[in-house]
Amino acid sequence: KARLGIDADGRLQALILPGQESYRIAPYARANAWVIAPAGISQLAAGTLVDACGLSHLQGPQPAGADA
Repeated sequence: KARLGIDADGRLQALILPGQESYRIAPYARANAWVIAPAGISQLAAGTLVDACGLSHLQGPQPAGADA
């Protein structure tokens, strides 16, 4: 569960949301994407390239600081 956004330079960024446990549903309400991390990885450094899949074509990434 993640939020995709666009930074001030126009680059796509992914924010991994807290509450990744399967029983937590609140992050689903905030998420607009899935981030696919390599198996066995529990932490990623800022700036690490990842694969991401949007959850909806109706809700695209927003510029940094914009409310979704």
